[in-house]
This record gives sequence, C-alpha cells and structure tokens, in this order.
Amino acid sequence: MKRALPLLLAAVLLTAIGTAVPSATGTGSAAGRGVTARPDPKDPRSKRDKVRRERAAAAARLDALRADADDVDRAIDDLRANTRTRESELATARAAEQQANRNVADAQAEVDAVMARMSTLSAAAKKAAIMAFTSGGESELFSSLLGGGATDAPSQDLYYNLAVGDLQSALNDLEAAQNQLQRARAKADRAARAATKRREGVEQKLTDLDSALAQQEQLGRSIEDRFDEALSEAEGLADLDATLSKQVAARERAIVARARAAGIKGATVDKKGKIKVPVIPTSQNGLVRVNGVLMDRSIGDAFARLVALAAADGINLTGGGYRSAQAQINLRRGNCGPTDYDIWLRPPSECSPPAARPGRSMHEKGLAIDVRCNGRLISRYSDPCFAWMVEHAPRVGLHNDVTHREAWHWSTNGN
Repeated sequence: MKRALPLLLAAVLLTAIGTAVPSATGTGSAAGRGVTARPDPKDPRSKRDKVRRERAAAAARLDALRADADDVDRAIDDLRANTRTRESELATARAAEQQANRNVADAQAEVDAVMARMSTLSAAAKKAAIMAFTSGGESELFSSLLGGGATDAPSQDLYYNLAVGDLQSALNDLEAAQNQLQRARAKADRAARAATKRREGVEQKLTDLDSALAQQEQLGRSIEDRFDEALSEAEGLADLDATLSKQVAARERAIVARARAAGIKGATVDKKGKIKVPVIPTSQNGLVRVNGVLMDRSIGDAFARLVALAAADGINLTGGGYRSAQAQINLRRGNCGPTDYDIWLRPPSECSPPAARPGRSMHEKGLAIDVRCNGRLISRYSDPCFAWMVEHAPRVGLHNDVTHREAWHWSTNGN
C-alpha cells in the first residue's frame, strides 16, 4: 500500500509537470480589435465638441472673397479653437496609449516571472516525485537515504512520510503557480485589448487633427486669394485714390496677419519642377478709349451709352480701366523675386511689399472700370452716384458685386 500511493502521486505529478509551463507565445493574442467608444450625446463635453466641429466646418466653407472682414475673423477663431481641441485630444490619446503599452509590458513581465518560477518548481517537483517513488521500495536510492543498512519499520515510516510530504508540497506549489499564471495571462490579455483600443483612439484623433488642419488650409487659401484680389484692386486704385488704395491694402493685410498669427495659412505651393507660365491675360479685342477710360473694345460702345445717360443727368463718368498684365509682372519681379515661381505662384503675403499675382483682375482684360463721378471715386455704397450706377449700369452689361466691398468697381461679370 505504501508503494502504491507514492507511485500514484508521482504519476499525477509528472503528468502535471508536463503541462505546468505553457509557452509564452500568444500572450495577448486574444486582444482582438478594440471598439472605440462612442461619445455620450448627453455629455456636455460632447455637445461642446459637436458645436466646435460644426462651427469649424462652416468656417471652412466660408467664401473669404465675398465675406465681411468680421466673418473672416470669426472663421479664423472657430477653426483655431477646433484645431486646439483636436491637438489636446491627440495629446491625451497618446498619453493613454503610452500608459496602456506600459501596462502590457508590466503584465507580460509578470507572466514571464511566473513561468520562470514554474520552471524551478517543475525541477523540484521531479525530484520530489523520485523521492516519493524510492521511499516506498528497496531501490539503491532508498537504501542510500537510510544509510545503506537495515532499518526498522518506524524509521521507514518517517522517511516515507517526509518524501510524500515533499511531493504534496511540490504539487501544492505547482498548482498555485498555475493559478497565478492564469491570472497573469488574463491580466496581460486585458492590457493588450486596452492597448489596441488606445492605438485606435490615437489613429482617430490623428484623423480628426488632419481634418482640422485641412479646414484651416482651405480657409487659408481663400484668405490668400482674397488678399490677392484686394491687392490687385489697390494697386489699380493707386493713381485714382491713393488714400483708399492704402486703406484697402491695409485692411486685407490685417486679415492675413491675424490668420497667420492663428496658424492658418494656405498650403505652400510646390516649388519643385519647372513652373508652367500661364498665358498673360490681356484685352481680347484690342483697346479703345472712351471719355478718357481705356478698356477692351467689346465694352466700348456699352460704356459710351452709359456716359451719355450720365451726362443727361449732369454726371461726368470717368475712371480707371485697363491695366497691363506686363506691368504687374514687372511689379512682382521686383517685390517677390525673379523666378517663374516668384512671379506667378508665390503668395502675395510672402512678397515685400505684398503684390498681387498677374491675372487676378478683370482690369488686365480691359473688362472692368473703377468709376469716378464728376472726378470723385465712388468709395461708399451710400454715395448717390452708386445708386445711379445700380439703376443704369446693368442695362449696358456692367455689374458690381457688393460682397467684394468695392463700390467703385464695375465689370462685365461683377468680379
């Protein structure tokens, strides 16, 4: 009976040893793909975030060419606020991801430590199993434990109990280690799943930030285009009304400066490769001078009729018409640089002093007139001459787009 029990215990133990130290390969394999939690629509922070997103989207859609300066300022503020929020969220998500990765490392280290301890316990358990086996018989090892001589029954019982006790202790230790390994692995799996969710969170926040920056860039390009057109008009006004010319340029420079200060600017134009120089815009039908105003021949008769109508009402219509695109090219060369990129593509705000790109004005086609009434430029929408133009100019094909904020500027398409 004494021999049967240790044999049974040894067999159980050796079977347990064979499965006691599972491979570390695959720890965390149950991580799977985490599901990013959706924001709670009732959370005030979610509502605030939704408002910021909606405002940013509206700001990005703003047509800066036709918007009031205050609207542009609000759009700049809304886009910057949205971008700051996305930057903050990304920083928080990255910190959470880093902590999750540390948790994974800590959990795996715990798994590794338990497995190392189980290796040690396995070796001890094997020795205890052999002791249990030999203590129940007359093998050489058993004899050596008894000093090689005859031993009485009480002594044999003592060694037997010691051997079986060691075996039971080894089994208990091994079982405890197996349970600890299961817990450690479960912890590692949870950490791996959390890390996966955090990584997905970072990817989403990066996408959100990219979207916010793209919206900023969209508005930045629109502001640069607005500045370009305003500069073109200001340069043309220089000879007609120097003060107004400076006011127009200063107003638009201030908007660009505020956008740049907020980190909003148009995309940098790619400087690589040869720039294909666009066709220089100019009069399509030759030039004609009507009442001192140079313009494309196609609108000469129409403006002559308008001059006649104005004269009947005691108004002398004059102004500034055609401007040479070559003159604008020369200006850009001096203010922006000598290369094709400098002349045709460099944003005007990067020139010193700022200068509009060639081809940005209807004046270069001879299809626009900055109108003077009795020698005075129409500078306000409240000017009676503006009201007269609104009534009569469309009849001859000349229009003013009030969203451009330029009461004096009349062209065939309003631009």
